[in-house]
Amino acid sequence: MKKLDIYILKKFLLLFAASFFVCLFIFMMQFTWRYVNDLVGKGLTLTILAQFFWYMSQTMVAPSLPLAVLLSSLITFGNLSESLELLSIKAAGISLLRVLMPLAAFCLLIGGMSFHFQNKIAPEAQKNLTSLLISMKTASPAVEIPEGIFYNGVPNVNLYVQRKDSDTGKLYQVIIYKTDQGFERAQIVLADSAFLEMSSDKQHLTLDLWHGEQFENLQSQEAMALGNVPYDRETFQYKRFIIDFDANFNVMDAEQLRGNAMVKSIAQIDHDIDSINADIDSIGKVHFQETFAREAIFASSLAGKSAGLTAQTELPATTPKSEPAKGQVQTKAHKPSFNFDEFLSKQDATVLRTSKMIANNRVQIMQMEYQWRNDIVAETLYQLRLHQREWHKKITLSLACLLFFFIGAPLGAVIGKGGLGMPTVVSVLIFVLYYIIDTSCMKMGRQGTIPVWLGMWVSTFIMLPCGTWITYRCNKDKMHFNITSLWNKIKTIRRWHPFPKHWKTSERERWSSSWMTKIAKMKATLSWLPKKLRKKR
Repeated sequence: MKKLDIYILKKFLLLFAASFFVCLFIFMMQFTWRYVNDLVGKGLTLTILAQFFWYMSQTMVAPSLPLAVLLSSLITFGNLSESLELLSIKAAGISLLRVLMPLAAFCLLIGGMSFHFQNKIAPEAQKNLTSLLISMKTASPAVEIPEGIFYNGVPNVNLYVQRKDSDTGKLYQVIIYKTDQGFERAQIVLADSAFLEMSSDKQHLTLDLWHGEQFENLQSQEAMALGNVPYDRETFQYKRFIIDFDANFNVMDAEQLRGNAMVKSIAQIDHDIDSINADIDSIGKVHFQETFAREAIFASSLAGKSAGLTAQTELPATTPKSEPAKGQVQTKAHKPSFNFDEFLSKQDATVLRTSKMIANNRVQIMQMEYQWRNDIVAETLYQLRLHQREWHKKITLSLACLLFFFIGAPLGAVIGKGGLGMPTVVSVLIFVLYYIIDTSCMKMGRQGTIPVWLGMWVSTFIMLPCGTWITYRCNKDKMHFNITSLWNKIKTIRRWHPFPKHWKTSERERWSSSWMTKIAKMKATLSWLPKKLRKKR
């Protein structure tokens, strides 16, 4: 390794470390905003939040690495080009491709580390993160009773508070609607003041009430039959309610998520794909055998009915078919016929009506059964596609590190701007384009519209030729951003006319004048229309 390689590698490593943590922070904030409603108001401790952010950061390492490589390569070679260091290197006879080699080897190493991380560390982190998210969604919210509205955060209790004292914690003018004993025995409690607190084990709420009344519905089936609905009324000076409310944060067992494709390694995904394919084959075989047996039963019953109406003879199944003699014309065997209209005309109307009802019920049952089978097969195929998506995703994200380097480094050399301005804008645009293509095709593959492997590799198939072409052009010094030449090309397009070249000059002028006349009429109409609308107003 030359001193020049060490010099460029040092510059790249510093920028790569900074870019990686910035990209990781952005992805973590984007993920946090998706689940902010599950985090706020649940009374989560700092330990639970620290575990959440730790597992989330591990799952976000893989998508952060390609963007960090792209941004750091753009800034590194933009700085070298802006300070004319890259020009000096080329003047010394060192090509751009030679300068890229040590950094390309480093990015290849990053891709290998990304694959190892996705295959070994990220699945376990994803499993723990998913269990935490499910536990957060099912956790009971912290009791924060607002004023002036009914609060339903406590199970089976609706609580209304007109005013509350923030210093003492007392509640005034309280209305409680309790349905813990069922709606048939609903309770309505009115109290002048109340005090709500959590038990020491965080399993119950204690509600103390002063100076109020309680109404309890005693409705029952016997009372409804008699036409009266009794109720119980009680006046009290002090009353206490014990309400079941589990405020503890119970983490879900992460082993319950072992069937999720996102928490598996490559070897586990391969094994499960084989198992799912075997299940699909066995399900299809069973369905085919059941359908074939049902069709055979229907055909035999139909043949039996037809035999009762028309006398037919049929050769035994064991009788071998005789070959026709030479010169003898082979006659076709008479197939049994069944006149369905004649059969219906001989049946009673009641029997026909009953038979139609039975047939309709059987058809509905068969339809529900086939729909159920279709749902089972569709869900199994969906799980198969999810496993295939995760298999290809681990490889494509690893290759994206090397791919984005060969896009970012030549572009940084061509743009010639360092810092965080232009390189950041360019890197964000490229990554957004890559993300849109990858996400859209991935969803199409997950839904079964296109093959899963094609949906996961389309973005790579698009970016790979672009990176190869940009690197080749920059290595040959044939790629430059010249604003003057671009403007000249735009003016050339503006001078283009849609009529053939063999037209004469008079024909071209007549065609142009006619269209100019039409455009002038359209402008006059559009300018006259607002005046007419103003007059109507």
